[in-house]
Amino acid sequence: MNLRTLLFLARKDLFKDWRVLFLVLLAVGSGALAIIPLNGLLAGFTTSLTATTVDVAVGHVIVSPPKGETTIRDVQSVVAAMAAQPNVSAVAPRLYARAMASNRNDTESAVIRGVDAETEPRATTITEYIVAGRFLEPHDQDTIVVGRTLADQLELQVGERVRLLFANGNEGRFLVQGIYDTGVSDLDGGGYMPLRRLQSLLDLHSQASEVVVRLTDKEQSANFASQLPSQWTIETWQQHMSFIEGFQSNANIIQQMMVVLSVLAAGIATAVLMYTNVQHKTRAIGILKAIGGRNRSILQLYVLEGLLIGVAGAIVGDILGSALTLYLSVHPIQTVLGISEGAGRTISIATSFSWSLLIVPTLSAIVIATLASLYPAWQAARINIVEAIWHG
Repeated sequence: MNLRTLLFLARKDLFKDWRVLFLVLLAVGSGALAIIPLNGLLAGFTTSLTATTVDVAVGHVIVSPPKGETTIRDVQSVVAAMAAQPNVSAVAPRLYARAMASNRNDTESAVIRGVDAETEPRATTITEYIVAGRFLEPHDQDTIVVGRTLADQLELQVGERVRLLFANGNEGRFLVQGIYDTGVSDLDGGGYMPLRRLQSLLDLHSQASEVVVRLTDKEQSANFASQLPSQWTIETWQQHMSFIEGFQSNANIIQQMMVVLSVLAAGIATAVLMYTNVQHKTRAIGILKAIGGRNRSILQLYVLEGLLIGVAGAIVGDILGSALTLYLSVHPIQTVLGISEGAGRTISIATSFSWSLLIVPTLSAIVIATLASLYPAWQAARINIVEAIWHG
């Protein structure tokens, strides 16, 4: 039989029983329907995690002290040098210190960040996560903004004072000016205070632990870092957040497992339905053989049907999967990120849709439907003419 005849017979055979055709298309398309939203969700979660951590806590490029040094000396000169570079939108110095924070009878260890109240909000988006009170202002001295985790642990409210004891023995009582909740557990377990005040407490005048640089395009961070003098330790946000790559690797493994399981499930269902369909059409196959249809033609016919089902099922799955992915991009999933001793922040994770999400599900649906049709097609080609015609 030529291709046109095979296509005609395949179309007639497929549309003869709408219920069977619907079930087969649903089985084939279910793989794509599951894979596309899953891949979009993983991509969206990675994007959300990266954006939250980079924009709030890390910055695009981090300038640290030279090797062998614990702090950057004369930090203002470093800030000025970074600000003079092209494509820089903000530069912010930071000084880190660990302190024992106490309120009433509760004491917790916390990492305190000394920041410049003017430049920090430009370099990061921390001010967007203030849930009570306000962020630091340039005239503030003995004030602090604490994370939600620390505030809950010490039962702190805006307007109360918290006592901080540092490793060098210096201490002070600071007014809680605001409370923030980023969902990043390490960040929410500490606080922000004026840079100069922390420098004074630690006897580290004009020094900082790092300088954070925010670029107009964060994807240019590697190129920007390569042009800086080697006298400092330079780290891009990609290098600083190498754990994201680990997460993506694990996510890819999960993704591949889901693809395999979805494809196997769809393949088994397709094979069973097509085999059942062939058994129900034994008499029709016998008649087709009686009028001159060869075994090879019968085999080609049912393999062609499998290919057509694969294409149609892939289209159905792609449409439904894309629709669900786009829906979740507009109506994000609410989840808790950064849980730390019962504290966490509910964030919205929207799926990320791109046409590349359709490639693997589409090819998988077509291939698995075609392969699933091989055994039923072989069985159909082996049917005895006489037995088939007399088949009830």
